[in-house]
Amino acid sequence: MSADAGEIEQFITRVLVDAFDAEEDGLGVDTTLRQLSIDSLGGVELSLALKKEYGVSFVAGEIQVDFSVTDIAELVRSKQRELGAVGS
Repeated sequence: MSADAGEIEQFITRVLVDAFDAEEDGLGVDTTLRQLSIDSLGGVELSLALKKEYGVSFVAGEIQVDFSVTDIAELVRSKQRELGAVGS
């Protein structure tokens, strides 16, 4: 099932707050992982949470530290579209 970008952004924000102790007050859709001091290993951890929630897979390093919440949400949506095309 495909989720909208806003829903995915909310999920990413929740994971960043819950799993990485990011401050919700300073966290916006343009905030990058680097700004939150999340390294590439954190990107892998985030990708696993996204896979569990949305059924999309990432290759190592695909979620980069300079990606914003919006960038990551768009990557998830792109992968959902790919899955939809493959499943058609």
